Amino acid sequence: MPPAAAPASRISVGSFVRFGWETFKKRGWFLVGAVLIFGIASVVASFVNGVVTSVIVEAVGSGAGTIIGFVAGMAVNAIINLGWIAFLLKAHDDIASVSFSDLWHPQKFWSFLGATLLYSIIVFVGYIFLIVPGVIASVAFFFAPWLVVDKGLTPIEALKASARITKGNRLRVFALMAASMLVSFLGVLALIVGLLIAIPIVTLAAASAYRRLSAAESARETPQRLRGGEVTLLIAGLLIPIVVVIGMSSVVLGSLNVAREKSAAAQAAADLKMVQLGLELYALQHGSYPAALSEIASDPQVADALGAISPENFSYAFEDGSYILCSNEPTLEGDECVTPEDLDSSQTQP
Repeated sequence: MPPAAAPASRISVGSFVRFGWETFKKRGWFLVGAVLIFGIASVVASFVNGVVTSVIVEAVGSGAGTIIGFVAGMAVNAIINLGWIAFLLKAHDDIASVSFSDLWHPQKFWSFLGATLLYSIIVFVGYIFLIVPGVIASVAFFFAPWLVVDKGLTPIEALKASARITKGNRLRVFALMAASMLVSFLGVLALIVGLLIAIPIVTLAAASAYRRLSAAESARETPQRLRGGEVTLLIAGLLIPIVVVIGMSSVVLGSLNVAREKSAAAQAAADLKMVQLGLELYALQHGSYPAALSEIASDPQVADALGAISPENFSYAFEDGSYILCSNEPTLEGDECVTPEDLDSSQTQP
């Protein structure tokens, strides 16, 4: 019988995370290495799948090629995730004996793939219906892949068993998921390197939750209410990522707005110069500048040179054989008006 993550009288998010931390301290470098292997395998698989999908799309068309590539990607990811869960369960039960070879665990592949696919479909459909059903489904069936690996259940049996062991503790599982998000965000803030520590902790915490809730369901223990600390973890784990995402979105949107404004200003300056050159071309052909800016549109050569630039975006005044041309939009240089003298001075500069 695998050892429980906590004494039988206690089921809490804190005990799950604490187990993950205490286990990590025993073989930290080894677990970091396992995360690196898992991560590299996932990245390589994703890259190769992308290349193969592109080749298939070229050969059979976008519709069938995309579907084939998606299924192939799910199959490869299933092998990687299956091994990772098997590794975590062994690390939970005996951290001293687990090895890198435990990451390769192809047994029950088809059942694992089926359970993963069904889980994804159910959660996706749930999210379509106002999100909340998707959240409930993601919590209720969270341990279905684990049950395939650990108990050898079929996909349907695993989904039913996951619903049973999480019954009465779904808010706690949700709190664990939120706490895992919080720990992972802290890992990201720690220059990304912190993820190498955060990932083993939160995944071992999930293994602890699986073992403990399975034992509680077998012993028919009465579900326990959330404690104050768990409620705090739930709130913090939900709010902090939201705040971080909102903050990052604000920074990104601000940067995009600045870039958009600079691009518009640069375009306004370029259009101003182009219209000025159009005026000079008009003067060469007609012997003088036009009395109104709209006249340059009647000249085919000038109109062709201006392209899509509309004279309506500029103010124009003609007097005593000269002119002043102004852009109605702010320019990058800040010079929103030009005269023939400006063009002459720019041409004489070295």
